Amino acid sequence: MYYCIKHLPTNTLYAVKSSKKQCVVFFKKYDVAKYVADSISTNKWIYNTLPDESKELYIMKKYQVKRQAMESKLWVHNQRLSVKYVKDLASRNVDLMIIDDIEWINDENYNVLGQHVQLTATEDLLRQSLEIDNELLFE
Repeated sequence: MYYCIKHLPTNTLYAVKSSKKQCVVFFKKYDVAKYVADSISTNKWIYNTLPDESKELYIMKKYQVKRQAMESKLWVHNQRLSVKYVKDLASRNVDLMIIDDIEWINDENYNVLGQHVQLTATEDLLRQSLEIDNELLFE
């Protein structure tokens, strides 16, 4: 089971930019996902807007006071990364970023442990995703 950050009013998932595409971010640990969601919520509280698109996760320092994610209508949602779900994401021309953990070196610096998974949108993949959808509807 993985966790993602969902903005409830728009039903969109938190993503970062790669060189050419968006990467939907999934976390292996709930606490890490919640920390990032609270950091994003704090940015909304301070600047009255969600953070701009970035190539990095939006992470505030450990010593900074953070707002709760739900105050900005951000929800940490558990999500299975099934073959069907990954194919569906690939058909939308996005990549995956899977975050294992955030390793804090000190109060200022950290390392993000994770991997970037490139997905390729193809016509066959779209057709397979639609076939799986069709099978699920009629089961």
